[in-house]
Amino acid sequence: MLITIFSGYNPRAIITFIRTLVRNDIDFAIIAKSKDDDIFLTDYKNKVIAIREKKELDLEDIKHCLNNVKIKKESSELFIVPSTEALNRFLLNNRKEFENIGIKIGLTDKKTYETFSDKSKFVRLCKENSIKVPEEVDFTLSNIPLVAKPKKYANQFNEIFSPVLIFNQNDYFNFKKKYRQEDFFYQKLIEGHSFYLLYYVYKNKKIIKLSQENLIQQSHGKSIVAAISSNIHNDEISRAFESLLLTMEFFGLIMIEVRKQGNDYYMIEANPRFWGPSQLFFDAGINLFEHFLVDNKINVKITNTNELPLTKYFWNYGYNDVVFFDKKNFKYEDFIRHEIYNRPDTQRIYKKETIEKLKQEYSHISKHSNYQILAEDLQHLFKDDELVIQSRYEKQRLDYILKHTEIRNKTLIDIGANTGYFSFELLKRGLHNVVCYEGNKQHALFIQDSANLLELNDRIKVYNQYFDFRQTKQKYDIMLLLNVLHHIGDDYGDSKINVEQAKKTIINQLNNMSNMADTIIFQLGFNWKGDRKSCLFKAGLKEEMIEYIKDGVRNNWDIQSIGIAEKIHNKIIYNELNSENIKREDELGEFLNRPIFIMKVKGA
Repeated sequence: MLITIFSGYNPRAIITFIRTLVRNDIDFAIIAKSKDDDIFLTDYKNKVIAIREKKELDLEDIKHCLNNVKIKKESSELFIVPSTEALNRFLLNNRKEFENIGIKIGLTDKKTYETFSDKSKFVRLCKENSIKVPEEVDFTLSNIPLVAKPKKYANQFNEIFSPVLIFNQNDYFNFKKKYRQEDFFYQKLIEGHSFYLLYYVYKNKKIIKLSQENLIQQSHGKSIVAAISSNIHNDEISRAFESLLLTMEFFGLIMIEVRKQGNDYYMIEANPRFWGPSQLFFDAGINLFEHFLVDNKINVKITNTNELPLTKYFWNYGYNDVVFFDKKNFKYEDFIRHEIYNRPDTQRIYKKETIEKLKQEYSHISKHSNYQILAEDLQHLFKDDELVIQSRYEKQRLDYILKHTEIRNKTLIDIGANTGYFSFELLKRGLHNVVCYEGNKQHALFIQDSANLLELNDRIKVYNQYFDFRQTKQKYDIMLLLNVLHHIGDDYGDSKINVEQAKKTIINQLNNMSNMADTIIFQLGFNWKGDRKSCLFKAGLKEEMIEYIKDGVRNNWDIQSIGIAEKIHNKIIYNELNSENIKREDELGEFLNRPIFIMKVKGA
């Protein structure tokens, strides 16, 4: 009996299942969704025996693919794994026809399956067995926030819906426009910690179980992004579900989500199929897929773990527009090591997803978006027309910095790092390590994802927050503070201050940084908050800014060099300050009139 896998949907669960087969040296065949299926980016592409002609589950198309597998693999019997909700329902609806041609399906009977999978039916079953569920409410504005859940898998028009989270009036009215209200029932939204109870129920009623706590989920109730192993499968709530599963004579794989609010657990939904974060139980050593295979008479040596170790699951591509259930237990640098695709067999998927994620992060529209060019080692990843990039003479500024600063084996703090151009270029040229502070979430993610792709995680640390200029605990060799401080009162700091207070605060912050770094590389904009109507200096002259900085920092910093942009032979170059280039050059624009200050701490 040859195991047959339909790929292209629920891909993370599929990959974990394939890893289980490979670990146990079990042969298998794959039927790909299309020629663009990501399975072709994995080490398992040679296992694809057939490719579907149609996106929808068409009986004749599926039978044709299965017959091709039989012929090419010389197998009279196939075993289809229950990987997705749509596939499972399709298999159950056509079970007899498949069984008549030697196709086995690893699922319980249709009625039992739908009792657990249909949300309204399972809610009713839980109520009948004294298991708490969210309060059912009317669809009214007064009841938001609420969750709209489809009563059945498909409505009378064969439309298939997912649950919809409704947080505010806008969500409420959008829902009314898009959906038929009678296709849904409505529950109060349960806030609290999210858990998955994970089971394999044998046909002989033996239950293998474990659980996970979900730390991060994509917004709108989509996929789990980060999770850790849990022990609630040893609690009373799990025993209630175990009793229910046995009473209903269910067998197979099932995940039940519960939310903990106060001391109570509430059932959210059940999925009697593969689930996305399956890699967690694989890595934990309690592999439910192995039990699934054994129960279906496939020879597997079961992995046994008496004590469940703390295990982490992470999917980096999903880590963007997310909801945190538990922020304190999540540290990006710890979880990225457990990324589901960043492994030898799926490296090409990981790279593809990361590049796509970088495009989204870089292209996200914000006040400071498209502010830096890409670091040289990232440029080849993108086509010329894929990103809108505006240069602010990063290469010319970098040349000046390198000419006047020894960076090899030094430590750096980059405050307002944007998308990390200077940090990556300095690392490439021998900088030991860098800490980046970046308040824009998309930019911070861009730096993190770039560091992952360039394998620089051990040399770059990213904080998605605005730097607190009052703190001076950590010491660095060099500080980059490029074009940040004139945004005080806008991007960060007290929004009620005036221009004169802003100027005093800028100097205080600069001087305070002498406790953190031996060298500071600094630029300041002429316009407070970037507003041309609020110039920090009366005449908007370089000379004014230079005197302001010299006078303000004289007790804390020694100015080593001041770089001034000049246009020579139609090219921009930063030269040392002199009597000519100190003059204001309106044709260059405000940005190129900003000097670069390189300063060393007094007494260094």
